[in-house]
Amino acid sequence: MTRLRRRRGLALLWTLATLILLSILATGAFHMALGDARRANDAQRATAVEQAANAAVYQLAALWPGTDLDSVPIGDTLPVAIRTRGTVTTVTRALRSSTTTWWVTGTAFSPDSTSHESTLRRVALAARVVPPTLPTDAVLTARDSVEVIGSGEVAGRDTVAGALGAGCTPGATTAGIATPDSTHLVFGSVTGAPPVWQHPSVASPALYLTFGAESWADLTMRAQIVLPGGTTLTPAPSVSAGVCNRGTPGNWGDPLGGGPCARWAPLIWVRGDVTLNGGAAQGLLLVDGTVTIAGGAEFHGVIAARNDLRSGAGGGVVLGAVLVADSAAYTGNHSLIGPGLRLQRASCLVSAVLRRHAPLRPVRLRPWAVMP
Repeated sequence: MTRLRRRRGLALLWTLATLILLSILATGAFHMALGDARRANDAQRATAVEQAANAAVYQLAALWPGTDLDSVPIGDTLPVAIRTRGTVTTVTRALRSSTTTWWVTGTAFSPDSTSHESTLRRVALAARVVPPTLPTDAVLTARDSVEVIGSGEVAGRDTVAGALGAGCTPGATTAGIATPDSTHLVFGSVTGAPPVWQHPSVASPALYLTFGAESWADLTMRAQIVLPGGTTLTPAPSVSAGVCNRGTPGNWGDPLGGGPCARWAPLIWVRGDVTLNGGAAQGLLLVDGTVTIAGGAEFHGVIAARNDLRSGAGGGVVLGAVLVADSAAYTGNHSLIGPGLRLQRASCLVSAVLRRHAPLRPVRLRPWAVMP
């Protein structure tokens, strides 16, 4: 009996030892699995934080087209943008370092389940505005015939006007009209240095569809106002509760005033002919057909027409630059700067408008940095 009891005691002891060992192994395996799960979760979180920080620096690029970021003084910063999605928080800071460059930092962080601290990533990006460029400095660049008659005027003397031109110094006088063949001109009051600049390159149709690194298609894709051909309108600023209504199709800014729309200079695309009959407007106007200025209308900025520019009853004023591709080149179909229509160089307006509708492109991306 004694020996049997000893055997049973030993068996019980081994059983208890085995159970304890198995429990230890199970507990260890559980903690290892839990640790692996936490590490995998934290690795996913770190990846999400990294991607969020990367995306944060591009928020400025998403905001840029058509906005008034161009009015931010050099050396100033935009208000800090803080966004939270799930467990990840991003902070974007942007400093304007020059007329065309910005220094942007994006920071993202999220709690770390292993260390009970935050996973944090930061990326910095130097970005620059790459404005579209015009093929010449002339007030009017025309692929074919232009007629300037009566009191119609084309002046290459630079001028400054409106909120977009505020604080800018007028530049040198440029050519009044750029043309491939001066024999296709009938002109009266055309002034500039020289009044008419003749060069065969101006005859190229591609010249009127390419604006530096930007194409006609690139610009029309970013149009903020799109109108059908045959449109006649009197553009005027639209304001509600002290805020400029930028979604109103007839609101093309307020070049003559100082209200909320004074710095609104949209990119407008008209899919055909358009007539501005009175009113005031500013921006970048792309027209698939002919532009008619009538009723004393005033436009500040850049007009690019696939066909012609013509004056209507009452004429008007265009300050900036005009390109006409004369797509329908036949006798009697040409640009007409008639009585009451004045075109004048305004380089500051041209530069301001083109900067507003330029993409913001990265210059150099810094490596990711894990912050303590």
